[in-house]
Amino acid sequence: MRANEIRYERVLGAGGFGLVQKWATNQAKINGRYRTVAIKTSIRPERDNCVRALKREIYWMKRFTGCEHLVQLVDLPDTTTTLENVNNENCPGIPIIVMEEFGCGSLDLLINRLFDVLRVNARVPEDQADARAMEYIPNRALWMIRAVIGMAYPPENPESRKGKVIRESMSNVQPGTRPSRIIHSDIDVFNSMPIISLSSETIHANYANLLTHSIAFIGYPSTDDIQARQSADFEHVWHPIVKIADYGCMVRWDYNWTLETKKASLWGKADYKAPEQFDPNGQFGTHTNIYQVGQIMHDLITLAPIDYKQRKATKIDTELGPIWSYGGRLVECPSRNYKIKSDWINVDAELREIVAVCMAEDPVERPVLDHLEALCVSRVADMDLANRQVKLGQVSGKPVWAPGSPDEAIDRYKSRVPAGLIEPDELLQKFYKEYFLEHWESHDKYEEYWANVTASSSDEVVEVVPVGDGTFVRADPTFRAPNPPQSDAPEALPQAETEPMVFSLDAEN
Repeated sequence: MRANEIRYERVLGAGGFGLVQKWATNQAKINGRYRTVAIKTSIRPERDNCVRALKREIYWMKRFTGCEHLVQLVDLPDTTTTLENVNNENCPGIPIIVMEEFGCGSLDLLINRLFDVLRVNARVPEDQADARAMEYIPNRALWMIRAVIGMAYPPENPESRKGKVIRESMSNVQPGTRPSRIIHSDIDVFNSMPIISLSSETIHANYANLLTHSIAFIGYPSTDDIQARQSADFEHVWHPIVKIADYGCMVRWDYNWTLETKKASLWGKADYKAPEQFDPNGQFGTHTNIYQVGQIMHDLITLAPIDYKQRKATKIDTELGPIWSYGGRLVECPSRNYKIKSDWINVDAELREIVAVCMAEDPVERPVLDHLEALCVSRVADMDLANRQVKLGQVSGKPVWAPGSPDEAIDRYKSRVPAGLIEPDELLQKFYKEYFLEHWESHDKYEEYWANVTASSSDEVVEVVPVGDGTFVRADPTFRAPNPPQSDAPEALPQAETEPMVFSLDAEN
């Protein structure tokens, strides 16, 4: 790496066998910032399985070139580096991954920020109550499915998609095409990240700041840019693109594998595993990824994850009949006298039901991608249409919350719009401004491990930020670093002799 072309900024994450750093290049500025990248490599070169995981990740990232909702590699110019191990899964030594860098972290960080806001709001004086930040995620910012489509139907010629951004959609899939058995294995709130793009065509050309776990949000504060997004990308006007990353555990499942190989491929975090991921003889496919996305949606809706040891399947009533689901708490069920007492009863009912179905115990009962995409698109379109009709005076109802209204508006930051009423655009915009308008910068939380002098920093920075004609609370929690990386990482990949060479498999079995 040439020092005059690229500059180290800070560590984004460190684990048992990997390290991800943020670097700034001298390439074109976006929103006043230089283009940044995330650089990932192994900190345990003596462990062959760690090196192989990096190579596997590069292989899959190349396979998904151009997919809008799957994290992409970044090709640095020759003036920056000529190292042969950069983004090269076939290099003889330790590979280096250069990929998109996300400025606002993972969904896990978003959830932590939401919890942090609860404490911050409590300290905001009553005479500034209208500046309190939202304590939940609005309906239209919750839907996510396109990354699963991208994994189920990867491009046939990914090299031809370099420099392009293509939205994953079942409308692009030829009728009769069988989905792949590509299993991410590790989709969770740590490996999912949202980004806000100017348009789906320019995000790679402009290269907005992204982060390295899986989700990042990039804001465009000016009205002109918002109008540009409205005309260029109706899906992501006031909420981010959610990207999935970290393909080190990804496999293309093969039922012809030996039992030992299958056991060695049951990777992932227990709290987000699908039921079949605990059984080497389970049925694996797109439905496995659908379950894990459903688990993420469950956590974003409830903001109350359940440890896998505590979760249990419950019987729920759906439009297609009763099923057993690990997401049963999302759906009220008269047959077992279950009522939702929490505020998320006001989350869109169809969304809650489809998430519960995604978490069905039996993979056969989970929804297919065609239905999932159609439902997501139609429900968001319905909500958008309802807001337009209200603004045009075409319906008698009106949003419950509006900026400046004297009654319920003051509490709308903490209470969802009651079910059956219209969730107004203003709430979606408020959430966007409070959480995604600015880059989520924080100090290097790992600096104490290698710096001679560690700058002291508070655990939380709270400020009231002026935006347009109003204000809102901005909480910028600076979380303490996790324990230093240990040699016996609990989620280390299996040893090389039992680990399938997934990155060399290209045929569907």
